[in-house]
Amino acid sequence: MRKLILLSIFVTLFLSTSVDAQDQPYQLHPTIGDTIDRQEIDKYLLFEIYSPDSVDYFILSKNENAYYLMAYSDNTIICRNHISADEVLIQKEKVEKLNKYYASFLRNESEVLNAYSLKKELSDTLKIDLNVVTPTLLKTIKKDNRRKRWEEHRNDVRKNRENGMIY
Repeated sequence: MRKLILLSIFVTLFLSTSVDAQDQPYQLHPTIGDTIDRQEIDKYLLFEIYSPDSVDYFILSKNENAYYLMAYSDNTIICRNHISADEVLIQKEKVEKLNKYYASFLRNESEVLNAYSLKKELSDTLKIDLNVVTPTLLKTIKKDNRRKRWEEHRNDVRKNRENGMIY
């Protein structure tokens, strides 16, 4: 009986230490975290080989010197791939390079916005602080202005055709 108890304690201790040695989530980059969702996959072009459209997110894990990429869809593991440390470094470099690119792009867009001829007109009519205008908002404003101009042009053409003119 005593041997059985000692054996069960030994097995329990062994299993508890093996649980600690399992894969631990690995943070690829501080801006991403340990869970890489679909938006981050698309934004940083991460793990393109492993990322079909059915993948919702990835979790990168490390076990001693081995890295594993687990793909999840609907909270179930689709696949678990072993990847090399070199591949992890390549993905880190991608994130760093694209972060620098996006930061420079935003800086360039803000310079363009400052030089934009309608800046005063926009700030007067919209009553917004132009320091918070993002490139996406600027594109939307430009697109709306083009739509408005083309709608006016179409109305002019329609009126001219009603009056017997070609344009």
